[in-house]
Amino acid sequence: MKQAILLQAALALATNAAWARPRGVSPSSEAAYRPDSRGRFACLDGSGSIDAARINDDYCDCADGSDEPGTAACPNGVFFCENTGHLPASIASSRVNDGVCEPECCDGSDEYSGFASCPNTCSQVHQDYLAAQAEAAAVHRQGYAARLRWTAQGIAQKSHLEHRIHDLRLQIAAATAEETAAHALLERILAQESRIALHGSPLKAACAQTIDQYKQVVSALRQQTTLLESRISQYQLLLGDLKRDHNQNYHDMAVKGAINGYEELSATQFPPNPHSDEELDAFELGAFYQEVLDEASSQQHDEYQEAVSTLYDFKEYIPAPVLKWLQENYNRAKQYLSENGFIGGGSTTSASTPGESPALETAREALSTAQKKFQDLTRELGDSERDFTTYFGPQELWRTQKDECISADLGSATYEVCHLKHVIQQNHRDHRRTTIGQFHSFQNGGMEMHYLNGEKCWNGPIRTCIVKLHCAIQNEIQKVAEVDKCAWELHLGTPAACVETYPDTQVKDEL
Repeated sequence: MKQAILLQAALALATNAAWARPRGVSPSSEAAYRPDSRGRFACLDGSGSIDAARINDDYCDCADGSDEPGTAACPNGVFFCENTGHLPASIASSRVNDGVCEPECCDGSDEYSGFASCPNTCSQVHQDYLAAQAEAAAVHRQGYAARLRWTAQGIAQKSHLEHRIHDLRLQIAAATAEETAAHALLERILAQESRIALHGSPLKAACAQTIDQYKQVVSALRQQTTLLESRISQYQLLLGDLKRDHNQNYHDMAVKGAINGYEELSATQFPPNPHSDEELDAFELGAFYQEVLDEASSQQHDEYQEAVSTLYDFKEYIPAPVLKWLQENYNRAKQYLSENGFIGGGSTTSASTPGESPALETAREALSTAQKKFQDLTRELGDSERDFTTYFGPQELWRTQKDECISADLGSATYEVCHLKHVIQQNHRDHRRTTIGQFHSFQNGGMEMHYLNGEKCWNGPIRTCIVKLHCAIQNEIQKVAEVDKCAWELHLGTPAACVETYPDTQVKDEL
């Protein structure tokens, strides 16, 4: 018995010594294919074991196909290509000896049966691979530099926005105070004009009294003028009789002097009276003054303003010093007249009314300006705060791109991506623009952007679009595919996908 055991062990050792890694098995899996002490191979899925001699016998024994790595017997087997001089690769074992030179196996090892002649092109393939890797590395370096600029600009924009929000809050506080002050001033002027409208103006009463005094003076002057004119007429008659009836032969020097003076006076041309009798009647009777005062007390603003305009024209009877002061201080005088009831009808409404006083119009305009300023600042603050709290990716990566849209003509449609907003598809046939997704979130570590809730497909689901990001020097739509009904997958080249490190040592490590 002991001799039999020793003989079996010796045979196993001899078998292992002569064992070689089966065709299609990678070096990392070599240990799993080495026969055990009984010369058997255990299926990699643990489903059973077979004699090691049955590996690659062109018959599928294991359920996982692991016993046929070098033949096409099992549909789920895997064939390993050495690709010496380039990078190793694996293909489905079902593609072994199918008469096609698989590009993954540049060494031609997948067609060992001779059905196809596959030369070893690994040296050229590796040179092409290195050139492509160098180009990809250059793209990555430039893309990553652009990504760094984006993040720096995004952080700076957010910092500026933070300061702007602070300033806006201060300006809103000041605008609130301005609006409150403007509203208080308007209410004060409205109350003042309301009191004037109800009870009249003390200045107006004083003005009426002064005008009445002027009227009496004008009347007295006119009476005196009439008396003087009557006496002058009598004197003219007396002198005329003296000239006609005096004794020509009697040369009384006094009589002669009187006659000569009369002749000179008669020859003198005096200017006409600048005021007609009708005007003087109007002044004396007080109709003009009464009309002004009646119109100034009217609540009808159009008639009231006409009366005020008339009042401004009574400079003929305003004392010269007062008239000069009014001319030099027109605006202040106009405001003073307004505040004392000569301009405006004392409206208590909040809306501007035709014919109201300049002081009230100015107060309304000031309030309207203050209210608009407050509303504009409040609106800007709301927009700024929403922008400030929006997530634009790590380190504000997409903040500088939030308003950018890019498009590409791809086959039967043009696709437009507006970052963090929407994806649009425009059909070339009818030029209809269809929203296939609105921005929802970042996914997959920021390497995907999900655009959901697009327009509903006819008799179908809501449209969606998944945007997959790839490293590129600038933003560009690379390709689009409808992967499911009303569901699109768009590949976008962008510096945002250029991560910090690039695996430029991969070739050296794998070789």
